[in-house]
Amino acid sequence: MSKCLMVVAMLCGTSSVFAGTEIYDDSVSGCLGINCSSLRIPGTVFNFVNVNARPWVVQLFKGGNECVRIDVDIQFSNLEIVAVSPNGTVYRNDDRVAAVDFRPLVNVPPFAANGWYTVQVSAFNGAPVESNFVLLYGRYVAGNPNCVVATPPVLTAE
Repeated sequence: MSKCLMVVAMLCGTSSVFAGTEIYDDSVSGCLGINCSSLRIPGTVFNFVNVNARPWVVQLFKGGNECVRIDVDIQFSNLEIVAVSPNGTVYRNDDRVAAVDFRPLVNVPPFAANGWYTVQVSAFNGAPVESNFVLLYGRYVAGNPNCVVATPPVLTAE
């Protein structure tokens, strides 16, 4: 949605669902270093009038027999990642290591649905926040160290 249309929607008091930009990593990597061969995507979580939290939303692709690592590498506020698979399974994380490392990390396992995942980055508690971050997105062959520990789904598809 263009900035002009977003302003019109805000002024008219309408709410819209924003389908994020589709980003496709065209390489499925077998490299072994953490976050090796990942795409670096800078983003911003917005806060409108200190009242309305607006998440950053993007569509990321996952193919068959591969895992996907979605990693907030740099953050300036405490954020979370929510990733929804094409079949409705939801993966969520707000702290990669509780009370130690507050950066979110989601590892989608190889057996999960193939296709476009809707990924949302927002404040960990849903509060309005305006903050920059850097997201790393990588596709890896099954069994790669980047995705050895899969993020358990918080909601599974029926």
